[in-house]
Formats: sequence, C-alpha cells, structure tokens
Amino acid sequence: MPSIELHEVTKRFADVVAINNVSAVIDDGEYVCVLGPTGSGKSTLLRLISGLVNPDGGEIKIDGTGVNEIPPEHRNTALMPQNYALFPHMTAWENVAYGPTSRGVDPGEITARVSTLLKTVRLQDWANAYPSQLSGGMQQRIALVRSLASGAKILLLDEPLGALDARLRLDLRRYLKHFAKEFGLTVVHVTHDQSEAISIADRIMLLRHGRIEQEGTPRAVYFTPGTLFAASFVGDRVLMEGVVRAVHGETVTVEVEKAGEIRARARGLREGELTVVAVRCESLQLAHHAADGLNRLSGRVAEIRPLGSYFRYTVELHNGNRVYSHVPALNALGNNLHVGSDVHVCFATQDALSYKYPERGLAKEVEAF
Repeated sequence: MPSIELHEVTKRFADVVAINNVSAVIDDGEYVCVLGPTGSGKSTLLRLISGLVNPDGGEIKIDGTGVNEIPPEHRNTALMPQNYALFPHMTAWENVAYGPTSRGVDPGEITARVSTLLKTVRLQDWANAYPSQLSGGMQQRIALVRSLASGAKILLLDEPLGALDARLRLDLRRYLKHFAKEFGLTVVHVTHDQSEAISIADRIMLLRHGRIEQEGTPRAVYFTPGTLFAASFVGDRVLMEGVVRAVHGETVTVEVEKAGEIRARARGLREGELTVVAVRCESLQLAHHAADGLNRLSGRVAEIRPLGSYFRYTVELHNGNRVYSHVPALNALGNNLHVGSDVHVCFATQDALSYKYPERGLAKEVEAF
C-alpha cells in the first residue's frame, strides 16, 4: 500500500498562492479527509498528488519515491474530479469498466467488479445509459465507482458525495470507508462538509489559505480545535468575547460583558487579556433552574426551529447577544420551553475553550474565505 509525502510543497497560479509550503505524510492505508472552505487549496492539493499540476516548490513522494517528474498515468493514483469527467461516448457500464480494462484485469473479474459497484450505487438498471441520459447525481455516482474500479492503490476524491441526496450520501460514506479498508487503499478525500469528514476519516487535515490550519483525528479536531478558526469552522459553536479576570492552572475566569463570569479551559492566557470563548452548541443546556457547578448565562428564548434530530433554540442574553443551543428532539418536545421563556444557558467548564483575542478582529479571524 503506497504512502504519500509532501515536503514544503508550494503551488502558485499567477499572484495566487494556492498551496503554501505544505508538509504532510499520509500513511499506507490511511483515509484522510482534507477539509476547508472554498478556495482553501483542497482541490489543488489533489491535483498536485495526482500529477495534473506540478509544484512550484517542494517535493512529492509516493511510496518513498519522488514523483515530481512522473506523469499522472504512472503514479498509481485514481482521481475523481468535481466535474465527473465521464466519457460521453461510453455507457455507464463502459465508463466504470474503463480503468480495469486498460490495466489488463481479467474480463470475468471486470464483470463482477462493475456489477457489484453499480448495484452499490443503485444504478444497475442504468448500465447501458450514456452520461447525457443520466441526472447530475447519477453521473456523480458513476464517476465515483469508476474511480473505485480502477484498481489504483491511491484514491483521490474531490467532493465525491456533493450532488447526492442525504440518504444515499450516508450509505456511500459507509461503503467508501469499507471499500478502502477491504482493498487496502490510501485515500485522500476532499470535502467542505465537516460531518462527512468527521464520520469517515481516520485523520482530518484542515486547510485555510493554502496552509494546514490543524490536523489530527476527527475526535481531536472536533473536541479540541487548536485555533479559533478551527473552532469556528468545525462544529457549530457559540463565540463569546470577554476579558480574563483570573487564571487557575488550566482554566480561566472570563468576564463576558454585561453577562457575568464564566470558567473555561485555558490556552496560555494571562489576567487582563482579551479572549474569545468557544462552546459547541450541543453543549449548551437550557434550564429554568441552573445546576450547581455549571457556567450560567441568563436570557430569553427568541426562536425555536426544528431541524430533524434536534431543535435549534436561539436565546437572547441580557447583554443583547444571541447564542444557539442544539437540543435533541426528544428532549425539546418535553422541556416546556417556548418563545419568550426566561431561561438559563448552562455549560460545563471542560466544554468551553478560550483563545487569545485575534489582533485583526474576531470577524476577520473566523471568516471562511
């Protein structure tokens, strides 16, 4: 199984630095999701690994061998681009069979492989259809299984599930991970969907402005984001500005303007510094009476929106700011809260992360562009 190494790789397009001095290692058989906002360099990173574009600086290695001068067809990679790139003159079956056919796979194995893959994406009845006869979602599914059928040991997926309906997207997430592990593939999967990355990845690489903002297991990136941008991008979080009033080892007391004091996990802050406290929306509990040992902010329910498995409560605090609590649907149906209810917003110290207030301002720091 091949590994991928990037050593100080840079790629420019005119005056735009798409990938900026990136170094990373993707191990044999690892499933890595590259997560980030639009324009962060995710697709360019895939194209560099595949060989469709060459780096302006640095070195790329596959299985320990430098590949900067090796053409795409000899890199043992299969790239699924965002625009599908299906052969218009070939049927769905022929498109999926193209890769293993060109690699000289036994015809019987090709038939079995293509049949299984088409059934997996529920397109076995469209095997003889041409791309022009398929919907956009169908074309994307064909492009996906064509990549899977190629036999390459490195699979590069650029937003592979973006055009699929919610149910099929969930099914294919499970299948992708299972397929990759079963066939010993090394996978780099680009997405802007954080739930997709968290559910499928062995490791997440968060890109911003062509640099790696943070990398780690999904659990680490979600629960302990290393930067304020990572905290704002991965998971729905409430951000509250304040001033550090006291430092207690690994926690701090923060005064939130006109809202009271709260305790949060410290990140090298000092007394008197401006800070931003980030709390996941699902960690914010709503109660008529606050439990002991929890942070507490008071306010009024301004809006309630059902969003499937949870309800989103908008609470206007006494200082005029708004926070959002995600309450499981079953709990929401029995909590007796309604628009206009006075409520306490409660959360544990370990669920609150404090960051130094950014010099360029909070809005600029967390913007996704």
